Amino acid sequence: MARMYADDPRFRWFEDGVVRYRAAAEVRQALAGLPPGMRIETTYDSMEIVAVAPGIATASTLFETRFTDSTGGGFGFDGAITMTLVHQADGWRFLSGHTSTPKPRGP
Repeated sequence: MARMYADDPRFRWFEDGVVRYRAAAEVRQALAGLPPGMRIETTYDSMEIVAVAPGIATASTLFETRFTDSTGGGFGFDGAITMTLVHQADGWRFLSGHTSTPKPRGP
């Protein structure tokens, strides 16, 4: 999964309205910091992809991500995601994205 992020100075990844990562290397570092044996599984629902220009596309989808360990423990979250993808010599990569998760509703 770590190789899907573009090594590009324009890279940005947002989570719930704030810049979370300013470089693909930061995402890779976060993933490398997970406990050994941690498994990440993401499913997508209602994916929409739009070709913007040659070598550039946007994608939007609902998602659910689960982090599980070898004992079956872990955690998960879900929400919506939008991404800008660029085609590079080694394939399509995420240039930017924004995930958002549902907020608790008030009384």
